[in-house]
Amino acid sequence: MGRRSIVLFHKLPAIWESDARAIKKNPISFSKDSYFSEVPDSSDDDFLDKLKNDIFYMLTESLSKYLEIDDIHVIIGHNKDEVRNWDVISRDVKLKYKDKFTFWSVSSVDKFPEISNVEVLILRGNYPHLHNNVIDSYAPKTSVFYPATSLFFPNYEDKIEKIISNLSSGKLFDFNDFSKFYDNITNQSYFSRLNPPELYNQNSKTLDIKKFNRDFANYLKAVIPIIKKIKSKESVGKYSIVLFDELSNLQDLKIIYPNSTLLPFKKAASPLFYYELNIKRDIDIIFTGSTIQKTKNFDLSYNIVDQLLSKNKNLRVVFVGSDEKEKLEKRWKNFDVEIYGRISKEELSKLFNRSRIHLVTSGRDCFPRTIPESIVCGCFNICLDILSDGNSFISNNPLLGKSIDTSSSFPLIKSSYNVSLVLNKHVVDLISEELSISRDHFSIATLGKSLLSIDEMIQFDMIWQDIDLQINENY
Repeated sequence: MGRRSIVLFHKLPAIWESDARAIKKNPISFSKDSYFSEVPDSSDDDFLDKLKNDIFYMLTESLSKYLEIDDIHVIIGHNKDEVRNWDVISRDVKLKYKDKFTFWSVSSVDKFPEISNVEVLILRGNYPHLHNNVIDSYAPKTSVFYPATSLFFPNYEDKIEKIISNLSSGKLFDFNDFSKFYDNITNQSYFSRLNPPELYNQNSKTLDIKKFNRDFANYLKAVIPIIKKIKSKESVGKYSIVLFDELSNLQDLKIIYPNSTLLPFKKAASPLFYYELNIKRDIDIIFTGSTIQKTKNFDLSYNIVDQLLSKNKNLRVVFVGSDEKEKLEKRWKNFDVEIYGRISKEELSKLFNRSRIHLVTSGRDCFPRTIPESIVCGCFNICLDILSDGNSFISNNPLLGKSIDTSSSFPLIKSSYNVSLVLNKHVVDLISEELSISRDHFSIATLGKSLLSIDEMIQFDMIWQDIDLQINENY
């Protein structure tokens, strides 16, 4: 039979999914080993050293040991036109790393390496058409998929139902905030077949406002089934196993992946993140996330910081991952706000160890990796309840963080099926209250390391049993 392989498709350009969707089914033409350069550059060792500390590589390595699979392959795609926030080797190359794994860097789908006897494929990202082509071409015994982005419109239905209740009870809204919500929802193409009532003005009579409230509540009731239909659309991806972060999403995921085994995934921090003793916590708030990823809601975080600084001008704030350094430095030129672009994991770990609070404003995001990374460094995490994956973990572990109730504010639909907020004073006050509390950062790091341990993340007895079962059934 020959040597058996496990293959991790770590990162692939999004444009390849667009091409695969257009062609529908496109079997992959493999490249022979002779196509790939095996001559390393001076920077390759550093790249591969970092890759071995990646949690998805560690998951792959553990699985290979459990199943006694001989060879590990890691594939990363690169495209010269792609805007990305991760490192690649920008040439087609095959590199061996210390007898641990073979790394392949490929510039197009038709350059994928020919790998025989693939037992397991591990896939990431919402690229179901491309993944189907990969699965069909490599013909693994089983596949393990991690979506990387979460359900569409996270927690939006709950917020709409709350607004319907408030409209029905005659609750008075701030007109400016409400008009932003009204304009946002009525201009969404998803709801173009619905006819919303015309928004009243601030001088409207009480009877006219009451009629609007009734009519708009009915409009919102018609929005909810459309949202549910979009959220629960069945994926075309043919995955054996789908990993998920948030238990409250399980019922929706059963509809989206009806033929897959759904298994919880405890995302841990890379070993590069750890608690350091005797470091001064001189940063009050740190925000992390690439501006490329719109689901991080950078604009919302900027507005929150504006209002927090208006309450306390002495706050020290750090932003990591922004490509708007010059603009933001002008915005906060009179305050202690530092702006970083992309930095290394080692540098980020240092910043987390200096920070009291990690602020998470993400909407549609699969348990952002910076949550476990910051926790094991001792940061208290403040998340907004619009976060799709991770809120239950934070809510169930109050020593580690706080999920901020944003029911007093209006939700906004953003690009990529994301959700943000019309920020109001009440939400900012809740965040400000958390800033005033003194915390034991060593206890945060200790509990976080226990709950989000790398060993527990990569053992997953249920995954191993399921894979074993599927492999044995195929023999």
